[in-house]
Amino acid sequence: MARARHPTLSQYSHFLTPAYHAFFSRLLDAPDDRPNVNHAAISRINLPMMRMLGLRYLMVDGPIEMPGLTRVARDGRYRLYELADPNLASFSPTRPHRVADAHGLLATLADSGFDPRVDVAIAEEPGITDQLVPATDTTLTFVRGGFRFTGRSDGHSLVVLPVQYTRCLELHTVSGSGEGARALRVNLVQTGVLFSGDAEIEGRYRPDGPWERCVRDDVADVERLRIHDLVERRRLPSYSFPGERFRLFAPFGLD
Repeated sequence: MARARHPTLSQYSHFLTPAYHAFFSRLLDAPDDRPNVNHAAISRINLPMMRMLGLRYLMVDGPIEMPGLTRVARDGRYRLYELADPNLASFSPTRPHRVADAHGLLATLADSGFDPRVDVAIAEEPGITDQLVPATDTTLTFVRGGFRFTGRSDGHSLVVLPVQYTRCLELHTVSGSGEGARALRVNLVQTGVLFSGDAEIEGRYRPDGPWERCVRDDVADVERLRIHDLVERRRLPSYSFPGERFRLFAPFGLD
């Protein structure tokens, strides 16, 4: 999938972001999994969280009978299921749940009463009013180096994008009739766009100034939200090479 440039929730890289690691290990991993810092693979079907993250198709190696999943293809023992109503920049929640840190965010997301279509978990983000209205006519198009978002609001609206949040993302209003748009961290790992009026917005990962500045801001978020306290360290001994380990990920709270 990745080779074909299809975005996936599962990741295999040099390392995951601490927030994604915490989110994935708590909400999409089975209790007996042993998560590590560079690989995330779904072993627990959590449809509300999968929809919230924008997952549309799920491939598994056996049959599943679950409301909200429709089988659309099969190849040997593998089945491909389609999820109903995934978030394709279509979730515009109006009920913000404010908490202090990452632990509170994950607890809110894990609550059975949390509906990501109308609920959003935030950590002390200024400027979010309790008088949010649902956005309409939203679109999201990925382009080289970022994305383009359009939407309409009769007041102030928050749209949750299926895009992982980073301080290295900058929003530029291409055209609009309301206030300037703002990107913020929502649901621990996602990008929220707060805007008003009619808006056409461009998101770019090439901010002005040195890259290391926004990376330092991302690391500061790990400290501010106490994400490092949630990192799972159940690594099997056989996963590591013998000898002294290099603490490459210590600055990110992952070692």
